[in-house]
Amino acid sequence: MIQYIYASDFADELKSEDFEAILKSAVTKNRGLGITGMMVVINQHIFQVIEGPEHNVLSLMESIKADRRHQNIRVIGVNSIVTRDYSDWSMGFTSSWQGKQLDDIKSVLLQFAQNNTFSQQHADSLRMLMRSLRPVLL
Repeated sequence: MIQYIYASDFADELKSEDFEAILKSAVTKNRGLGITGMMVVINQHIFQVIEGPEHNVLSLMESIKADRRHQNIRVIGVNSIVTRDYSDWSMGFTSSWQGKQLDDIKSVLLQFAQNNTFSQQHADSLRMLMRSLRPVLL
């Protein structure tokens, strides 16, 4: 199995209210492919971790790269994994930010959103940070 972590920016036509439909579609598709993960939306940026069988994850990433709703897709990390971080979530999601600790996380994510190149340390840090969030489970 692999875990793929990336960031992208919204295309101009993508609005935050579009995410409910996107997530419902992703949940159905991911369940069929044996993919789990987490999506975080902040301002005009998307951070996503997807994990599962290598072929399925890479195929899904090709679909995401072809999706015109994404711009400036940046690969943060691709790692072989033995166990999943999101085994219970076909797609966890959060876009709600409240409280001091979440403000700090939001600040870190916005700094990540400005980068175009990433090290393994960036990937590991973002992986830990995203695991600490409490998503809406889908």
